[in-house]
Amino acid sequence: MYRLLLDNVLYIETIKRTSHLIVHTKKGPITINGTLPQFEQKYPDLLLRIHASYLVNPSAISELRRFAATLTDGTELPIPEKKYTHVKEILKQEGYL
Repeated sequence: MYRLLLDNVLYIETIKRTSHLIVHTKKGPITINGTLPQFEQKYPDLLLRIHASYLVNPSAISELRRFAATLTDGTELPIPEKKYTHVKEILKQEGYL
């Protein structure tokens, strides 16, 4: 069992065709059981869905550009064209951009 502090979570990635997730933290990745929709429902105000495979901690985004987000650790995550405008608006509203 893990206790995660949101401040340490960068993003959560689904492992295709399984009910496992990789939680990428500042200290390294952790594999856990669960699905992105479960995390999205449990933490709707803390995590942002930017892609079908990724939930991101908005405070971990250091740069947003057309169809990609760069995180504070240098990781670059894709943002589909159809979600980009929505993600950008949410980040602006919440004061992250």
